[in-house]
Amino acid sequence: VTDKDRASGAIYPPFDRIRDISAHVARAVASKAYELNLARELPRPLDLLGSARSMMYRTDYSRYR
Repeated sequence: VTDKDRASGAIYPPFDRIRDISAHVARAVASKAYELNLARELPRPLDLLGSARSMMYRTDYSRYR
């Protein structure tokens, strides 16, 4: 949440930034897991942020008709 968001009374980031922020949180968690030797995916991905983004659920639905 930016200072501007807080000034307007927001306690959560804008919805359009949720996915990006979630990816950064996932990267931080994964980084700590590797640091503590708790991670299961070996070897450690070179790009943790990219890896986190690639594993995020997408709500894009294919049209079949």
